[in-house]
Amino acid sequence: FIAANAPLEFHHSADAALAWALNAKTFPTTVIYDREGFERARLGRPIEWDGPEARRLLDRLAADPA
Repeated sequence: FIAANAPLEFHHSADAALAWALNAKTFPTTVIYDREGFERARLGRPIEWDGPEARRLLDRLAADPA
């Protein structure tokens, strides 16, 4: 997925404005949007992005264009 869709953007806000805007209740929070700007996934916990759980999530999102 990543090889076919790179680069993925990373956003960080030192003053937590982004966390407030996204209504993040836990840290870290990851929000994944589709090309149309719709939220497709939200994780309110750490995840190993090079592990099998992340792979399953990204594969599921890629397979279902919603």
